[in-house]
Amino acid sequence: MIIDLHCDTLMKLLDVPAGGDLHKNVWNIDLQKLQKSNYLLQDFAIFVDLEEHPDAYVRYSEMRDTFLANIKKYGDKVRQVRTLADLEACRRDRIIGALLSVEEGGVFGGDLQKLKKAFTEDGVRLVTLTWNYENELAFPNGTEGKDKGLKARGWEFVEWMQANGMIVDTS
Repeated sequence: MIIDLHCDTLMKLLDVPAGGDLHKNVWNIDLQKLQKSNYLLQDFAIFVDLEEHPDAYVRYSEMRDTFLANIKKYGDKVRQVRTLADLEACRRDRIIGALLSVEEGGVFGGDLQKLKKAFTEDGVRLVTLTWNYENELAFPNGTEGKDKGLKARGWEFVEWMQANGMIVDTS
């Protein structure tokens, strides 16, 4: 069984609706392909480019809604995974697990309450702290951010995430 920890399908479903839906589309990941390939878990990343989307939390919300609508629509084929028990149930029921993640911690604007909501209400279980830009949490691991690391607010986020079993992605 395969576990894949990243795809940009949510962004594509939102930006190019003519390309298909989660069940069948023209991109690399859809439910038909996942079923054929014996996937146990597919991570669906909410990716927001902070330069393209000045109100990153609105974009986050749109992508979250796209994810939840597709999970509801295709509930006989895919199920959101929030816990290990959920993943084990997916394996038992031979259904694809869907993990929701955020690939740019800047979508939360440094607001710990938004992170907590994403975890408790939306089911986000993995957050990449930065993408290519500095945000309220940290500097990216590139030339400009080299050796600068986490900011004070980033440490608060990481501590909360670790205390609550959320995966901290520092890539």
